[in-house]
Amino acid sequence: MYSILNKDTYNFNKTGFIMGVAITSKVVISFNTIGRAIIMQPGNYKWVTAIKAVNAIRWSILLFIILAGKLY
Repeated sequence: MYSILNKDTYNFNKTGFIMGVAITSKVVISFNTIGRAIIMQPGNYKWVTAIKAVNAIRWSILLFIILAGKLY
């Protein structure tokens, strides 16, 4: 009907992950707070997004990595 070719049909997948410093920590709590501990994430990480695209005939474009930027 629209004459769309397989080479023009793409599937895009996006995923996000955290880059940063992973640290281990120990928590000391009292007996009556067991089960109510909260996990806090340190502030030294950045979110990164990766985008991949493959068409219907298995040809793929380059992987896109999106990082945080700064405007000067």
